Amino acid sequence: MSYYSVENGPTLNGDAYSGRGTVVPYEFLENIMAKGAPLSLSSATVTLNASVTDPFPIWLGDSFHYATTSTPYTFAATGNPILSSAGVETTGALATDVWYLYAGLNSSNVVTIYPSQTAPAKADFRFNKSVFGHPGTSATKSYTYFGHVICTNSGTPAFVPFTKVGRTYLIPTASKLEQATTDDTNFVSLAFTGVEGLPSHSGVSVGGWGETAASDTIEIAYDASGSGATLITGPTNDVGTSPFNNMPLNSGQLFARHGTAAGDVHITSITDIV
Repeated sequence: MSYYSVENGPTLNGDAYSGRGTVVPYEFLENIMAKGAPLSLSSATVTLNASVTDPFPIWLGDSFHYATTSTPYTFAATGNPILSSAGVETTGALATDVWYLYAGLNSSNVVTIYPSQTAPAKADFRFNKSVFGHPGTSATKSYTYFGHVICTNSGTPAFVPFTKVGRTYLIPTASKLEQATTDDTNFVSLAFTGVEGLPSHSGVSVGGWGETAASDTIEIAYDASGSGATLITGPTNDVGTSPFNNMPLNSGQLFARHGTAAGDVHITSITDIV
């Protein structure tokens, strides 16, 4: 392939996009990572934000979508259009859990949000091998993962609030996820107050801080064996608090242990893959 040939591609006319194309090596397209999805949350409405001046590109299977308008989705206590674990479009009640958000084309080829309690995995669709999608084996079309929300109340829909910057969800201090460490010898999985879990797909990391007595310690780790253990508070810390960042989650779990007295681990940021 000559360098000039990449500039002489065809005009593209797909289901969700029409525009000028180019000739690009297939292997390159397979491994493109889009920018972080511009996601926002207001009460029970989550929105994939886009505009003419700030568009958002996303692959939907083998259809490329160049979003220039925002797409909202409002959760209700019951009757929500969702994806089942098998990848089938259905309706269901809200649950206190992590809800993974997928984008797909509806029957009118309009980009639509489909929440699911099933975590994303690498989807084996053309141009989509580096994009996480819904893993349901009964799916009849592509659903591309673009973010998540964490429900804290299913009766009157409520969620962990956030401001998303790039791929990172910044959680207000007043809504921080927290859990006391429970063992002074072993690293144990933490169950954070007010939520049923954290995102369980690979590539997610968290940040926050630990809090304990000024002369005590807390360590966090990737697993029960202490892999990647990080001391987040220690004897030289006069105020008894210490931050941590970019700690990978292990299938949605974070492990910790304390020294003499139990301490608290607070999460104030979650960095996703999109």
